[in-house]
Amino acid sequence: MKNYKVEIEQATLNDINVIFNYMKTNIGDAQEVNTFIGQLMDKIQSLETYPHSYPNFQSSRKLKYEYRKLIFKNYIILYAVNELEHTVNVYRILYAGRSYLYL
Repeated sequence: MKNYKVEIEQATLNDINVIFNYMKTNIGDAQEVNTFIGQLMDKIQSLETYPHSYPNFQSSRKLKYEYRKLIFKNYIILYAVNELEHTVNVYRILYAGRSYLYL
């Protein structure tokens, strides 16, 4: 089975930066923060194999894509699978406590 190419959108990179800065400010332990971000990136990269393993994301409104969600600790990684291009586009990383159903 051929792996999918994982593409990280700019909004996702912004989300990672926000998470990093929040954790750096509130946790303070640089090694712990870097470990968390590394684990998060590894989880995202794991989507290259079997991206259909995770459930569809349900929203209260019509969405442009059929999003899927991957849970990582307190965060929800939203992504879509493009079968034509054999890619996985990662669109957002949201804090699970946020009211994300209205996005």
